[in-house]
Amino acid sequence: MTPRFVIDCGSRSIKLHAASPAGVSLRGTRSWDPIGNRNSVHEIGILLDGLVATMPAEAPVLVVGTAAARRSRRLARAIGTACATRGWVYRTLSQRLEARLIRDAFPDCGNCDIVNAGGGSIQIVGGGMSLLGFGITDLNLRFALSDVPSRRDCAAATAFVSRHLPELQGPFIYSGGELSYLRAAGATVGPDGRCAAAEFLRVAARVDAMDDAELRTVSPFDPGWSRGAVASNAIVRACLARSGSAFYIASDVNIGDGIIRRLASNAADSAWRR
Repeated sequence: MTPRFVIDCGSRSIKLHAASPAGVSLRGTRSWDPIGNRNSVHEIGILLDGLVATMPAEAPVLVVGTAAARRSRRLARAIGTACATRGWVYRTLSQRLEARLIRDAFPDCGNCDIVNAGGGSIQIVGGGMSLLGFGITDLNLRFALSDVPSRRDCAAATAFVSRHLPELQGPFIYSGGELSYLRAAGATVGPDGRCAAAEFLRVAARVDAMDDAELRTVSPFDPGWSRGAVASNAIVRACLARSGSAFYIASDVNIGDGIIRRLASNAADSAWRR
């Protein structure tokens, strides 16, 4: 099978995924902040070229945009133009389709809730589907979570998230780099990604007190990724409180895995418009 490549232009990072007979792999990431920094629209071409520098020439590529592209037609047009000049297919995903894709990425989780938090939206799927219209970048801006530690209002951010959460039934999966982050932060995590609530709270309290330079040391990807760590902690903290669970499952799986599963199953093109 010829490898298939999917680029997810999210609201906190751009990720390159590859599918081959060996499975799905994350080939690279680039952090950006198109919601918090409108000038990010000018970076898209440079970021894409750097991300695919080692990719085979003429390889088929599907590129998707999520919350940042949904909010800004200017950004969506810029991504679309950059993709067209490179011969790639681009689509802006609806939040509902984004939620379906994260559900597709976990085919064996039963009705376990999956929490997928991006820069500008949060999708919670399992037995049902909940779509929240804010994300990590919004929490950073509203509660100064990427500012110096003394200015961060982590308690207020956690309470805000908690007010918007649906009911969560027991242990949940938190996707999108969480497993690599916990390991980089020194958390004790089981082989299946299981992290005890008490262990998470211990590590989160330490990370929430770190300055920017210290946060970079716990980034599992590029340094810019860590600017969302404190906000992500607030989301997990709220989910743990709402679920009442003694643990959760940290995962690196994200919508790119769900997209590749759909491609592999030869899903009809019309499915991408839902």
